[in-house]
Amino acid sequence: MTMAQALESATQDCETVVRAAQLLDISEYELFLRAYGCWYPDTPDEWRIDELFAAFMFDNAVPFWVRDFARKVLQATRRDSAPATLTFADRVRFAWKLIARPDAAPRDDPRTDFELPA
Repeated sequence: MTMAQALESATQDCETVVRAAQLLDISEYELFLRAYGCWYPDTPDEWRIDELFAAFMFDNAVPFWVRDFARKVLQATRRDSAPATLTFADRVRFAWKLIARPDAAPRDDPRTDFELPA
């Protein structure tokens, strides 16, 4: 991989993170927290997330677990990934159901209160 290819890949990863956060209507930092919660059973140390998020902001470095989470969000919100009868808003809620462990999303978050239509 050339340096130009590596930079392009890093830029694409960052764009994926930003788009996923926008779709879920959360900050990129919150996306990092949710992604961590889906990959690891423990609560992350705040300083560690801050350190990784700073690397994302300044160096375009995206941890593998954030990249995976963001890609799953984008995939789940694509029209062909969800039932065809769902509106875009419903597809976003569908994405939350697919990617979030029950303890990864706040219990009072209306985006996770969703049942697929029969």
